[in-house]
Amino acid sequence: MGAVIAAVGPVFGGWLIDVVGWRSIFLINLPPATGAIVLALMFVRDPRREKNAPPLDLLGSLFATCTLGTITWGLTIGSGHEGWTPTAVLLVSAGIILMLSFLLIEKSKGKIAMMPSALFESSSFIGLTVLTFLLYGGLGGPARARSLPTNSGCRLFGRRSRRRAAAVRARGGVSLACHG
Repeated sequence: MGAVIAAVGPVFGGWLIDVVGWRSIFLINLPPATGAIVLALMFVRDPRREKNAPPLDLLGSLFATCTLGTITWGLTIGSGHEGWTPTAVLLVSAGIILMLSFLLIEKSKGKIAMMPSALFESSSFIGLTVLTFLLYGGLGGPARARSLPTNSGCRLFGRRSRRRAAAVRARGGVSLACHG
C-alpha cells in the first residue's frame, strides 16, 4: 500500500495544485492527522515522566525551526518566477548562519542536546545527508520549477506509466492527465 501511495501521491498532489490551487495540498493531511490524534488519545498511555530526566532543549528546537523555515523560505523565493532576488539570497544566508549557530548551541549542550554532535563525526551520516540533499535537488530542481505540477509528478513515473495513463483515457476511463 505504501508503494501505491508513493506512486500516486506526486501526481495527485500536482493535479490538486493545478485544479484547486497550491494551498489545497495542506488539506490532504487533515483526515490522517485527525485519525492519528483520535487513535493516540484512545490507545496511547501517558507514562509518568522520570524524575531525573533532562530538560527539553528549547533553545536548540527554536534554532532548528528558525533555520529550516528561513532556508526553505529563501529557496522557495529563489526558485520562483522572480529568481534569486536579494531577499532570497539574504534569507538563505541567514538560514546558513542560523544553522551554524544551532550546531554550536547543540555542541555546547553535550549529552542533553536535541541533536547529538557525535552524528556529525559520522561519515555515513554526512554522506547520506549530502546524498539526500542532491537527490531532492534533482527531483525538484530548475528543470521542473517552471512546468505544471501534474507533469512534474508524472515525470517521476517515466514514459511507460504516462502511456498507460493515456491508454486508460483512450478507453474512456478516468485518469489523471500525464502529458509529455
